[in-house]
Amino acid sequence: MLELIKEVYEYIYSIISSNPDFEIVLNKQNKSVLESFTQQIEQEYKGSIDENFIQAFILYQFLYYDDKKTRLGRGRVYLNWILGKKAIERWKNKNEYWFYFTEEYRKRLDIPIVVEKQVVDYEKVELHKQRERKRFLGTPQGFLHCHELVLFDKYSKECLSCKFKNNCK
Repeated sequence: MLELIKEVYEYIYSIISSNPDFEIVLNKQNKSVLESFTQQIEQEYKGSIDENFIQAFILYQFLYYDDKKTRLGRGRVYLNWILGKKAIERWKNKNEYWFYFTEEYRKRLDIPIVVEKQVVDYEKVELHKQRERKRFLGTPQGFLHCHELVLFDKYSKECLSCKFKNNCK
């Protein structure tokens, strides 16, 4: 995870700074910032962290500094400004428009959207369908629910015992 965060940060910063060779210097302070950030987001967002999350987080933080003149220059920042405690608090307290403005910023920088291959666990899908069939079994709401979500399965014991089974076929 730490390496992924480092790579995404370097990629985005290299575009913003127009320095295609930019790399984070892994001195004691920067390593500590990366480790602390990794630990905090893994604890806070258990299991929902992927490259999309990291890219959105980092872009959101750079967007915050985009129009600000810092002591390093316009839009230039230190690593801990983007991945530090204040950045995490800013992320937690973002407003409802954050996604729109972050996406516009991403487009302006011409940063491609991260596309990840999704692996479908069909056992989990089938378990979910089974739970959904049971929720309103034999009721008009259940019929509508199953019909709308195409949950009918002629081999399912829930469907076989449902009084609406003939309407689903």
